[in-house]
Amino acid sequence: MEPASSSEHWQRVYTARNEEELSWYEPVPGISLDLLLTPSLQKDAAILDVGGGASHLVDALLDRGFTQASVLDIAESALEKAQSRLAEKASRCIGSSRTLPSGSLKKIQRLA
Repeated sequence: MEPASSSEHWQRVYTARNEEELSWYEPVPGISLDLLLTPSLQKDAAILDVGGGASHLVDALLDRGFTQASVLDIAESALEKAQSRLAEKASRCIGSSRTLPSGSLKKIQRLA
């Protein structure tokens, strides 16, 4: 049997489990927020959560008034969970990093 690709692995992880069951789950990503939230960070700053999966970082940033928060991940199932959770806060769902042309960030999962 051939080993699964990274994308397939993460697809299975997010499909097989609820996000609360994952060891890295945080309802509020405190350390990330502490590192990001500085007085000089403008509310319209472009923030990209690379490998963010179904992270709640975007939720926390939106709740604090940030308008340009995005998530990039190879697991479409993780992005779908975030999209579903954010509902009307999510302006569009374009796809995962597998849909990106080489060197492009135009098709990032945009959640704000």
